[in-house]
Amino acid sequence: TLGAGASAGRDIAGRRPRPTAVFCSNDEMAIGLMRSLMSAGVAVPGDISVAGFDDIEFAGMVEPSLTTIRQPRRDLGRTGALVLLDILRGRSVASRVQLTTKLVVRRSTAPTVR
Repeated sequence: TLGAGASAGRDIAGRRPRPTAVFCSNDEMAIGLMRSLMSAGVAVPGDISVAGFDDIEFAGMVEPSLTTIRQPRRDLGRTGALVLLDILRGRSVASRVQLTTKLVVRRSTAPTVR
């Protein structure tokens, strides 16, 4: 959540030494983390890079825009529904399904300057 990201940002801002990068499990958390870090005077990405996962609409609209992993939400839903239908029909299903993701590099990440 935004709140969980903000809480993590407050914790990270007070650490010495700080990590040079943080990868969040979703974009909402990453946005909360960035806001909290910047409010504490920590530059994103100057002091710490932040990346998320999902590529929600707001990822490209926040400042700095969020580097993220784009997951194929439509394919995820379609594949999940097809697997569920196969299970309901008594068919065997693969124990693992892998979908293609894409790294979307934006302005919240940069090379380390330390």
